[in-house]
Amino acid sequence: MLAPFGLALANGSAIIEFENTPLFSAVNFLPGDDVSRWIKVTNNSGESGNVSIEAIGFASPIPLDDLSRVLNIVIKNGATILYGPSSLFQFYQAGVIN
Repeated sequence: MLAPFGLALANGSAIIEFENTPLFSAVNFLPGDDVSRWIKVTNNSGESGNVSIEAIGFASPIPLDDLSRVLNIVIKNGATILYGPSSLFQFYQAGVIN
């Protein structure tokens, strides 16, 4: 299921909410800074299911001097790390992540 940033989306069994539109829009981002945002998925089906995420809409090929090569990303559920830490570039290259 794909949902644009900032929408609550219901397909009958799941509701997906994004904290901000766009999800990340920090200005004057400096070395050592970090930004946290949340995406909330509520499963109303009563059954277990997978949640997947994928980066879309990035330049291809990614230039060698692209900022994504030095920005780090970590995806967590509470304190549990589900993905990363890795560079944003590596996240782009990973495709669909469950």
